[in-house]
Amino acid sequence: MFLTKLEIMKRIFVGEEYLLEALQKDPEVKNRDVWKIIEQLEPKPFGIIKKINDLIDKLVQRMDQGDLEELDKSLEKYQSIIDLLEQDSVIIEKRRKAIMKFAEKAKSLRNERDEPILIDRFHVDCLRSIAYEMRLGEEVYVTTEELPTLFKRGGKDAIRIEPGEFAVLTTLEYLYIPTDIVAFISIRYGYKERGLVNVSGFHVDPGFYGKLFFTVYNAGPSDIVLKYKDRIFMIMFAKLGRRTEAYEGKHKGQIRLQPEVISALKGTSVSVRNLDERLKRLETIVYVLGAAILTAVITIILKVFLG
Repeated sequence: MFLTKLEIMKRIFVGEEYLLEALQKDPEVKNRDVWKIIEQLEPKPFGIIKKINDLIDKLVQRMDQGDLEELDKSLEKYQSIIDLLEQDSVIIEKRRKAIMKFAEKAKSLRNERDEPILIDRFHVDCLRSIAYEMRLGEEVYVTTEELPTLFKRGGKDAIRIEPGEFAVLTTLEYLYIPTDIVAFISIRYGYKERGLVNVSGFHVDPGFYGKLFFTVYNAGPSDIVLKYKDRIFMIMFAKLGRRTEAYEGKHKGQIRLQPEVISALKGTSVSVRNLDERLKRLETIVYVLGAAILTAVITIILKVFLG
């Protein structure tokens, strides 16, 4: 059974409490300007999280318009804290490391409390009815390019996937999937409608942590332009009957595209545009050769008759 929006939210905010506690205990974080600002905020971040979790518990029991409005206000306040954290790359990296630490520790957890869903760059607006929308990350590889695009370093804010081309897209979010949950991933419908197809896996194993990589194909008639932080992907969470063994495959903890991923797609892509260009070049060659042969034949005929 898929988790509802409230159930997803509950797991995420249990996770946010853990991540905030990890930051609070880190001596390096305490000296960051952003953290000093957060410590001065009223209400306090932990107070906001407690209120959100209390409201979720009430709404699970009985839907109430007043509680919904209070929840929206509390979520808005918490998002302002996340926006502050986003300004400091060191703090984001610390959140990511806290996720890694929890994921390794979770293998030995035996308590009855639900494990959190951890997301290093959580955003309230990405919550949907039974899904969470993920955004396009910093690193992208398209088969028309020699090397992956790095948005932050390359100064680019968008990439273009031509018809018939493949690409590997990374998520902005680094996340942890609890060991009692299997997640299902997809491309959002608006992008599917334009021809963008996910040709990689469609699920995420329990206990996985890291960024998600999507291998996609443009099956549409036009170029597809994707911008950094666009909400392109969606992830849904299905609860298992019990906890299971955590994922231990090669993609655990992945952040950057590996050379073997690029090598698998590298080379001349047989795209519609490439084929069209090849046909045009072939037509030109045939035309030139035909003209040359015709000229030679006419020259020979003239020599025979006029010789």
